[in-house]
Amino acid sequence: MSGKALFTIKTEALWELSREKSRFVAMSFRLFHPEESREKLKRAMGCCPQATHYVYAFRCGPQGEKEYASDGGEPKGSAGWPVLGVLRRFAVTNSMVVVARYFGGKKLGIRGLIGAYGDAATKVLEASGLIPYVQEERITVTTEPQAFELFVHRLLQYLKTKERLKTERARCEVSFTIPKSQEDALFGFLERERLRGTVKCFTRGE
Repeated sequence: MSGKALFTIKTEALWELSREKSRFVAMSFRLFHPEESREKLKRAMGCCPQATHYVYAFRCGPQGEKEYASDGGEPKGSAGWPVLGVLRRFAVTNSMVVVARYFGGKKLGIRGLIGAYGDAATKVLEASGLIPYVQEERITVTTEPQAFELFVHRLLQYLKTKERLKTERARCEVSFTIPKSQEDALFGFLERERLRGTVKCFTRGE
């Protein structure tokens, strides 16, 4: 797998299809670490609060080596694995697909479920668009308590985006991901902030 080109989703998307009066709402999310899957699933459940099943699968890591699938209460192997199979077929990493099903009153059978969940995952990935995967690193910064807002402001100016930025004011922590090729320049910025008295320490990795 290490020699195979990988992709990730360009944008998060939603796609809906129907099978025998059941509705399947597929949602794609960016996912950089497995522990983020709970938050993504919660978002999907908030989008479709009355759904009967929430099926999902994800892949992440530089080789797509961290992966997981959940059938969400459907018969074993009929839902989560087909979604994961689509992620594998598209050579996607750092991405998660959730499919919420509204049961329409008619059972689809194992083959019907496999087809419906697989088709929903395929359509939402096509709607998301795929771009080449670039290996990224997670950075966690602990600030001095009195300098939290100031550091976040300066960091946003440096990164020029709020995407993938997570802040925890109570713990004075800021975490985000960047391409590994930009690490050296970022560490220079963080070291300057440490000397200014805004940053206490910073680490990389999970």
